[in-house]
Amino acid sequence: ERESKNNTSDFKKNQIRDIIRKRKIEEETELWLRRLRDESSVEIYQDRL
Repeated sequence: ERESKNNTSDFKKNQIRDIIRKRKIEEETELWLRRLRDESSVEIYQDRL
C-alpha cells in the first residue's frame, strides 16, 4: 500500500516536471525565434531583379 502511494506520487511529480520542462522549452524556442526574426534582414539587389 505504502509503496503504491509512493509510486503514484513519484509518477505525478514526474508528470508535472515533464509538463514544466515542455513549457520552458516552448517558451525558450519562441524567444529564440523572436530574436532570430528581429535580427534578420532581407537585401534586395536591383541588378538581380
